Amino acid sequence: MSAPRNVTPSAPPVPSPADAARVNGPTGTVPTPVAPPAPPADRRATRLLTVLAVLAVLLLAAAVLLGVAWGAQRHSGPRANQAFTDGGATAALVGEVTNAVIAVYSYDYTTLPANEAAAKAVVTGRYASEIDRLFAPLKQVAVAQQASMRATVPAAAVSLLQGDRARLLMMVDQAGVHGTDKQPTGASARLMIDAQRVEGHWKIAEVTPE
Repeated sequence: MSAPRNVTPSAPPVPSPADAARVNGPTGTVPTPVAPPAPPADRRATRLLTVLAVLAVLLLAAAVLLGVAWGAQRHSGPRANQAFTDGGATAALVGEVTNAVIAVYSYDYTTLPANEAAAKAVVTGRYASEIDRLFAPLKQVAVAQQASMRATVPAAAVSLLQGDRARLLMMVDQAGVHGTDKQPTGASARLMIDAQRVEGHWKIAEVTPE
């Protein structure tokens, strides 16, 4: 038997450029995956979202500008609402209109002519004609029932004060008695009062129940 021959391992075969291109790409490196192009529907949705975002920003900016303009008008200029800026004028308004409301809605069957005169002194405009309508039945019913009523204003708020015009929301309570046995009676109402300043004094121009 002959001695075994020494076999030298052969080097691995060198791939040809064509084989390398098939495995590693034309440059000999692992190719980077490329995302397929977005379908047309996705592109339209993206554009729509972009447009909506821009519109939202524009609407927000417009709202801010309108708010600033409204605040500037409210606090300055000839149409400024003094109810927000002039505490003294607002307090004077509330005081005079409160007294006017008390005069209009208070009466005593023994002093009806004086009550009517006091009410007419604190009203103006269209509401002046309402005093006759209010006191016409009182002249009969109040005397027959020996009724008296006293009005109070437990709460008042000013929503508008511009020059000689004003608007207030008032809670008005009436408490009184009627009959020879002095039976208690009363009522409560929430009234929107439009006031007008006449010769330096605030008067009731219109009353709207709320």
